[in-house]
Amino acid sequence: MDESHFLREINAIPWEQPAGNDDYRNALLVFADWLEEQGDPRAELIRLREGLLNNPTPEQRQLWEPRMQALINSGVQPVVATWENSIGTKFCWCPPGTFVMGSPWLEKGRISNEDQVEVTLSRGFWCGKYQVTQREWELVIGTKPWLGLNAMKVGSNYPVTYVGWGNAREFGQKQSEQERNLGRLPDGWAYGLPTEAQWEYACRAGTTSATAFGDQLSSKQANFNGFEPYNGAKYGPYLEEMCETGLYPSNAWGLHDMHGNVFEWCLDRYGYNLPGGTDPVRAVPYQYEVSRGGCWHSSGQECRSANRDTHPSRITIGFRVALVPAGQQRNIS
Repeated sequence: MDESHFLREINAIPWEQPAGNDDYRNALLVFADWLEEQGDPRAELIRLREGLLNNPTPEQRQLWEPRMQALINSGVQPVVATWENSIGTKFCWCPPGTFVMGSPWLEKGRISNEDQVEVTLSRGFWCGKYQVTQREWELVIGTKPWLGLNAMKVGSNYPVTYVGWGNAREFGQKQSEQERNLGRLPDGWAYGLPTEAQWEYACRAGTTSATAFGDQLSSKQANFNGFEPYNGAKYGPYLEEMCETGLYPSNAWGLHDMHGNVFEWCLDRYGYNLPGGTDPVRAVPYQYEVSRGGCWHSSGQECRSANRDTHPSRITIGFRVALVPAGQQRNIS
């Protein structure tokens, strides 16, 4: 029995949600046992990540979360269920769960529109492993909105920018149609923007700290203004421009560039207070939509997991596509 056997089992289970959630977790833990026999540090990372999703006590979290982040920061690669569609877009599984959205009062740099609320996501979903690239945009939409624009980096693996919220939603709708016509989209699922709650849940990857990497952020961990690191992290050189997707470390759920590179649209309309409860999404019409994550010229403070924005400049805004239960793509106009 080799690693590929375990990964096939793990990747097959999440489509069976919600009934298969325990099966998915058990498959990961069996794989962790096997990895431990090989002396592979991914075993510890799997157990820590699953422990943090299983209602840890405050004492357990205090021990487990920093250790998980230390493993990620040292380069240990996470093991999660993955999915790849017909054009090569890669997705990572985000299991259902409950988390606290927003930032605590003592978090450095927080602002009052981040007041904490408890959120339950009743269904798991697939989140894009990377920000949507120019190659993917051209394959689905067929246009090149970035051509001839100042300060724009052009290339297949650069994130698409100069796309509005409506354009990003159109991408999900067209990709759903294309994949469904190819027989590649299981019944009851659809592509679209993640809700604001789904986005922060995926960004945190089980953490409660200011970023997925801990309570500091340096330019070794994300593409942002390295001369404005977060909370005492070391100053460092930075790119001063967007970069190709996936050049920086992933979080514990396998997602890259959740902090920095380009801002990302969310499905929600902006409201000053965060939406809480079960599967929240704010559909009330408003002048602006929500964007998250910061960009290459943001400060580290602006790249925190809880930081919220509404209308960044068009050169700095892209998006990440999600594959979600179809009923969660509400009719938001």
